[in-house]
Amino acid sequence: MKRIQRDKREKIEFFLLQFLRIIIVIPLVWKIIALDRYNIINLGISLLLTFLPEWLEKAWKVKFSSGLKIVYWLFLIANAVFGDAFDFYGWVVFGVYPRDIMLHFLSGLVLTLFGFIVFYRLNNRRGLWEVKVSKGFLIFFAFYFSITCAAFWEYLEFLVDQIFWIVMGGDLEDTVRDMICATLGSIITVIWVNKKLEKTDPKWFFNFLFKRESTMKIAYK
Repeated sequence: MKRIQRDKREKIEFFLLQFLRIIIVIPLVWKIIALDRYNIINLGISLLLTFLPEWLEKAWKVKFSSGLKIVYWLFLIANAVFGDAFDFYGWVVFGVYPRDIMLHFLSGLVLTLFGFIVFYRLNNRRGLWEVKVSKGFLIFFAFYFSITCAAFWEYLEFLVDQIFWIVMGGDLEDTVRDMICATLGSIITVIWVNKKLEKTDPKWFFNFLFKRESTMKIAYK
């Protein structure tokens, strides 16, 4: 029964992923025809990022949980469809850009969760997940991993602006606002994880990130 349920879940995941790629490819073709370099780059990156979980699963020999994949896919949809495809980026409310704020906030959440994954991966020994570390250090690592990735994204936007002569990064105020939104998303995520680790078995969080087939040993000081 469990195997049937797992096969059914994997089929649903497969069709959702193909649907996500289709709704990215359609506007990408449209933007290529229109020679819209800014959106071609953004949508192209989004399309490549749809393959990231599969690449990591093969390289690291793990299986990410369905819940984690859905969170990640929703982020890509919010970026590719509601931003680049329909130009919601230019939507201004009370002098701010809601779409930009939402995306950078969500990026803080997603990157923090990915920071936890990277930490677990770095502690992998002989195919067995072993974590013997203080909970505080684990949260510290994930938080600063997220902030570092957000900073590198801003560097990338600046480089793209300089190389392709497009406005991708915006001015200094836009950069600082993006970093603040990503930081808030990360802070909220680590607070939520900390509360969960205090109230539940640490294995719960591991199973939130990875499917139960992954073998593991986990202990927090």
